[in-house]
Amino acid sequence: MRKLASGLFMTMDGVAEAPNIWQETFDEDMGAAMQGMMEETDTVLLGRVTYQEWEPYWTSDNVSADNAGFARFINTTPKYVVSRTLKDTPWGTFNNAQLVKNLKEDITNLKAQPGKTITVTGSPTLVNSLLQEDLLDELTLTIHNVAAYKGKPLFGQGNLKRFDLVDVKASRTGVILATYQTRKP
Repeated sequence: MRKLASGLFMTMDGVAEAPNIWQETFDEDMGAAMQGMMEETDTVLLGRVTYQEWEPYWTSDNVSADNAGFARFINTTPKYVVSRTLKDTPWGTFNNAQLVKNLKEDITNLKAQPGKTITVTGSPTLVNSLLQEDLLDELTLTIHNVAAYKGKPLFGQGNLKRFDLVDVKASRTGVILATYQTRKP
């Protein structure tokens, strides 16, 4: 069974949306962690909102040279987009995004296929849904040293979930990178 992992940027007060508003730095330690994630991943899972924000940007000519590596990764890696409302999921000229309508069934089937890690990028609402369905295996939180005081928290409504800490590092700019395995019921 393939591992389903997620990596999210969040604030100290738990906000996991719009890091472009509150993220102050992206240092070499965070870059190394992201590079490691990309090397382990052969499938990306996105929620509808992240898909709608990312597709026009990452497939455009507006991507900076600093982001070229991630652009290459996100554009060429097969993607699955979870949505109950979208009809199709084009991804620029790459044509490598498929629609997921039934979260539990489709993701369980995807995890059963051979391959490397399936990684959820962005998509805090989807991450919470995957946790509630006991589908997420690993969660890496990049906790920035800032309090946003407003915004969508990662952990909204749901049932109690427990995690085991498997790795923690502090970046040179004070950001905490904490990786947890989810405890299965």
